[in-house]
Amino acid sequence: FAFGKKELDKLLRGFGFALVRVLSNSRNSIEAALGDDEGIFVNIGYSSIVFAKTDKAPFIRIGEYGYHFDEPFSAFSIGKEAIKAVLLAQDGIGEKTLLEKIMRAEMNIFDGKISPFLLSDRSLISRLSKTVFSAYKSGDKIAEGILQKNAEELSVMIRAGAAKLNKENVKLVLYGSLCAYSDVIVPIIDNELKHCEPRLKISVCSTPAVHGALKLAGLKEVKKV
Repeated sequence: FAFGKKELDKLLRGFGFALVRVLSNSRNSIEAALGDDEGIFVNIGYSSIVFAKTDKAPFIRIGEYGYHFDEPFSAFSIGKEAIKAVLLAQDGIGEKTLLEKIMRAEMNIFDGKISPFLLSDRSLISRLSKTVFSAYKSGDKIAEGILQKNAEELSVMIRAGAAKLNKENVKLVLYGSLCAYSDVIVPIIDNELKHCEPRLKISVCSTPAVHGALKLAGLKEVKKV
């Protein structure tokens, strides 16, 4: 079943709307997070993507090449790293980690060796990212290393985006499901970017993407619910 942009545009026009524009969900999210401001938009959820929003070019995209690639600070990438760490620990190659204990308790998996189905279940792998944050908060060094590695890689993408803006201070907005762990994520990313030029001011946006869609549709004021 394929229902693309053209098909959706045709369907909506059939309802007789005065104006129809079919945009990506990223466009709606950027509008909700940045509005008319310039800055860097970073989505960290199932996958990760960075947008630079400038006054000269509407959007410059960095990343989002698909889950098969190691997208830094995506739930899939973090979950995959967690699986690898547990397997290495079980084989005696890697260090012991709280990740295995947490996975057993919270996810009811890893009874012996990893089940083959797990490797093909993208959603389950992404949900395993939460075990990394739980282990990190308990002081697990392996979990800390996973998040640090992802922060380093994400900072490269952010710096590339910041270089597109000709400003001394740049607004950096984090968005997406992993922002539920912003108390952990923000300090780690901020530390990676502390020597970045231009200076980046990090904030977290929890405004739903639909608010951005309504603003783009022409609604002057969107009340938060």
